[in-house]
Amino acid sequence: MDVYKELPRTSFSDNMLTGIGDDWMLVTAGNEKDGCNTLTACWGGIGNLWHRDAAFIFIRPTRYTYEFIEKNEMFSLTFFPKGYKKALSLLGSKSGRDGDKITEADLKVQYLDNVPTFEQGNLCIICRKMYYLDFVPERIPEEVMKRFYPDGDFHRFYAGEILKIYKK
Repeated sequence: MDVYKELPRTSFSDNMLTGIGDDWMLVTAGNEKDGCNTLTACWGGIGNLWHRDAAFIFIRPTRYTYEFIEKNEMFSLTFFPKGYKKALSLLGSKSGRDGDKITEADLKVQYLDNVPTFEQGNLCIICRKMYYLDFVPERIPEEVMKRFYPDGDFHRFYAGEILKIYKK
């Protein structure tokens, strides 16, 4: 089994446009005592906010992972090598409320700095929540409203300070 090793931020050079948009990531929150949940995301970003390295994620309040993000200060973004798209698709289509979708996807939770991630991942970004904002319907273009929000289930935007980056 490969082991995660901390990567200095100055050495981080992964392409997040393809990593998030094409390859997808898992957004995971929780803790060892209460458990965790994860969701598959293909929206998000990496950048800088208030002179801090930051990750940007979007979660609908109806998602089970939202409850874990709200209750916990930390969350992880986990990226996987090729060959995990089927597992990530399953994790994005099922709710952890209805069963153990992580086991069903044949993934194993691992905790780094007391934050849940996955043994099978090859890149893990540990974040601490630093800001959130709810989407406002009046500010969303009409074509986006029709495509992504026909039921009015608007995302919450989170900015998380990147504390550590781990890579295999």
